[in-house]
Amino acid sequence: MYNVVLMVIDCLRADHVSSYGYPRQTTPNIDAMSRKGLIFENAYTQSTFTLASASTLLTGLYPETHNVLKFHDRLPDGFPTLPRVLRQYGYNTSCFPGMGFFSPPWGLDDVGFQRVVLTDEKAEEKRKRTCDRIRESFIKYIDDVSKPFFSLLWFFDLHASFDGIPIPTGKKYRNDEPSRGRVDRYDSALTHVDTNIGAILKALEERGLLDETLIIVTSDHGEVFDEHQLLEGSMFQGLLSTLPGLGKKLSEKDYLGHLGVIPYDEVIRIPLIMKLPGGVPGTTYEGNVGLVDLFPTIMSHLNLGGEQQHVQGRDLLSAGEGDPEGGRVVFCSTKPFDWNALMTCARDDEFKLVKVFPPQMTFSNLKNKPRKLLVDRLLGGERLYLCALDETRDVSVKYPERKERLLHTLEDWRRENVRFREEALVSFEFKASEETEYTEEQEAVLKERLKALGYL
Repeated sequence: MYNVVLMVIDCLRADHVSSYGYPRQTTPNIDAMSRKGLIFENAYTQSTFTLASASTLLTGLYPETHNVLKFHDRLPDGFPTLPRVLRQYGYNTSCFPGMGFFSPPWGLDDVGFQRVVLTDEKAEEKRKRTCDRIRESFIKYIDDVSKPFFSLLWFFDLHASFDGIPIPTGKKYRNDEPSRGRVDRYDSALTHVDTNIGAILKALEERGLLDETLIIVTSDHGEVFDEHQLLEGSMFQGLLSTLPGLGKKLSEKDYLGHLGVIPYDEVIRIPLIMKLPGGVPGTTYEGNVGLVDLFPTIMSHLNLGGEQQHVQGRDLLSAGEGDPEGGRVVFCSTKPFDWNALMTCARDDEFKLVKVFPPQMTFSNLKNKPRKLLVDRLLGGERLYLCALDETRDVSVKYPERKERLLHTLEDWRRENVRFREEALVSFEFKASEETEYTEEQEAVLKERLKALGYL
């Protein structure tokens, strides 16, 4: 039986990986791995929020099916997650996360992992070189664990702040423009993570495990730097840009992040690279694929469990180029807080339909995040992007039939999620995901953790 090592680089957008065409050589070790494996050119996340994206990866379900959309949501107890199912087949399961979602109260530590090795809180708060600690812990683990094993490594070093990552002084990264500083730090952090991945691959090879292990490198979502304005696509964008002060702040570029953002390709297109046991010549798959596909793909390659009836993804390795019918539509939905809009999209090979459901105008939302509530309400509505052109101009008027087609596809998908969830509730007899209720003291601790993670 093959081992499985699944490495997730938080916040990594595909277009900053060298093997995806990025001009900087940020990822030499990942590139070398891709030359001996499979690279999925058009892979997309199903949420731009880590907790929701991780839940999709672990269940093979869309966010609106497993219903982990917001910070207070948890996966339903007892559902057949990937580590839980693999344990039933004799796998030793472990997780090496560089952030706190794999600890209480979020519950990702309780989805079937026999061992969860967290980085220390001080390192997590400062986001300093967590990948070094993950590498050290994982190599120690494989020296002791019996085979086969499934390990999830979640690198957090690219997330938001990069406070502990210096900008290299070499010509390769130096750029005097202030707006490029974030990108330089991001690329520098990525190169350091890549170095650790190289060390992990070497450790597996030295122990005779490399050819016995399915290795996957991917991300949970990408990151927007300064490509878009905060109110880009809003019908009020032109008017607000003329207002002094407020208009400038709401329409400014130089926007960094991934939460509460229109699902542009910068935040939903992610790398996905697989190295199969024994190795195969480098192959590129062009079809649209998603994180939702990893659960059935892994199970199929391990020849375990037959057809996975409880997942919504598809097996990428038995589907030719991952898109046998051509023009597969991929979906994304994100709503991390009550005061956020529900951001949804349906993307085919050419177009992306975005539909934004504004947040409710409640007293609680007005009290907690009035500016964000205003912004997200102004963003409400639908827009169509021609992705090859850019994602700053709504082309709905020019392509009304394509907009209507994708809108119907998006609506059908959301209805299917409801149906699938209701059937799963009956078939697997588990409780629906609900918001966890906290005491005032627990709520204060939660807010401090969210601040440490860069979300508040």
